[in-house]
Amino acid sequence: LFVFLITIPNLNKKLVYAASFSALYLILGYLVTFVTGPSLRGSDAHLIRALLIVVLASRFKTPGSATLMGVISGFILLGIPAPASFLYLPGSILAGLTYDLFMSIGNYSKNSRNKILIILFSIFSGISEAVIVTFGFILLGFEFYEILARLSIFNIAIGYYGIWLYSIGKNVIMSFIGAIVATLIVSKLNLFSRNK
Repeated sequence: LFVFLITIPNLNKKLVYAASFSALYLILGYLVTFVTGPSLRGSDAHLIRALLIVVLASRFKTPGSATLMGVISGFILLGIPAPASFLYLPGSILAGLTYDLFMSIGNYSKNSRNKILIILFSIFSGISEAVIVTFGFILLGFEFYEILARLSIFNIAIGYYGIWLYSIGKNVIMSFIGAIVATLIVSKLNLFSRNK
């Protein structure tokens, strides 16, 4: 990861943007939580992350910005008052890295203009984050009472595999929505047609 980070083209400029977008990520997350209360329980963060990563990567059209945002926002997330928030660091890093790696298959610049690939790779990014964070919670013996209670309202008994399905499914849905909103923003800002 370190070697990848130090070889990123336009590192200083991307670092400034990634730090700004990471701060925006945290601010938007807190604003949404303030407005909606605890009902979304972090689901909004997945949508916001996908949205900001897509806009940021579409701005530069070269590898690195999504990974930088993942690293910076991961360290910022260490400070949030949540159980085992240290799990969000590897999850956030992996989300950004996954997006960058998939966008790098072929031509990053060309892929960053393809709305279908943007949405697909955002979903992959969300899945990678869900897998690492859920796996960490399971290793720590997290009981998932809140998820189980929510689903019991609908008479859904999910068990161990259901926890995985719920976690990954939530990230897929929110990453999908975030990527769609981001492609609309990117289209409106005309970032698809700009070189850099």
